[in-house]
Amino acid sequence: MFETTNTKNDFPLTIVIPARGTSSTLSRLFVSIEREAVKTNVLVVDDNYSEYEKSELAKTVASFAKKSLNNTYRVIPNYGKYAGGARNTGINATTTKWLLFADGDDFFSHGWYKCVAQYFCSPFDVVFFGSTSFNESTGMLGQRHRRYAWAVKKYEDKKSVRNELRLRYDFPVPWCKLMKTSLIKNTHIKFDEIIANEDVNFSLELGKNANSIMADKTCIYVVTESKSSSMQQVDYERSKARISVALKAQDFLINETDYRHCHISIFYWYLLAIKSGLTHDELSNLREFIKSNNASLFSKNILLCCKQILQLAIVKLNNAVHRH
Repeated sequence: MFETTNTKNDFPLTIVIPARGTSSTLSRLFVSIEREAVKTNVLVVDDNYSEYEKSELAKTVASFAKKSLNNTYRVIPNYGKYAGGARNTGINATTTKWLLFADGDDFFSHGWYKCVAQYFCSPFDVVFFGSTSFNESTGMLGQRHRRYAWAVKKYEDKKSVRNELRLRYDFPVPWCKLMKTSLIKNTHIKFDEIIANEDVNFSLELGKNANSIMADKTCIYVVTESKSSSMQQVDYERSKARISVALKAQDFLINETDYRHCHISIFYWYLLAIKSGLTHDELSNLREFIKSNNASLFSKNILLCCKQILQLAIVKLNNAVHRH
């Protein structure tokens, strides 16, 4: 195991970052961490660890580790598969009280550390924060953060049962959550080690097992949108993985919760597969896969299905406008 500097157990926070042997955007993320953080362990989990010492990633991490006065930087191999396996590996290696996840192509906003640090002595198991997004193709405000920032604001403004359930069970992304490491380890919550949507079931289990949660609408994180992002990659394998996750998540919501308004939809991912140009045979195989799981393509919530069609249409229209 390569370590640029030893992990400090007395530090309050670890940031786990899945990486794939690249440093093209990682420097930007490190700068946003180093700009404000103190006593933070930065843990990079490398998918391509066998080539690590020859990579640009090694140079980037070593550079920040050498000049950092307040934080530690460490790189370990991914002992699992895909981004889910990388995050599971990061969880296992975390020894601090608190844990954040970040993606290598995103970064933290100004003031993030001060906002997060005020909860280090709090009794909460999970604290949800605000976010924003940036479209690298257009240079304009993105869309990915809107649903999550809205959910955080709703709960901070009014702590109703529905607003709490929305945070617990309709917030699948791993970022913008300050989590107690002990909660994750004691309840054995894991990310799915699959090619897409590996974070959904982790987030559902986190929501179920957290005794106390808090929401702070202060923006701490900037999500980037680009053509290379995982959300933009749609093929048969990824579509099947996403639908498989949706099947499992819907069973969880029906059997474990009282929440019935979740955006996790089989129909949405099938619709996206059509939009992305999957072949007739591939779409037929997806339908057969859904049928073999005794599920229906359409949600009982027809209004949600209509809303999802509208959302895809709006995204397509926005992309067309920006291209011109």
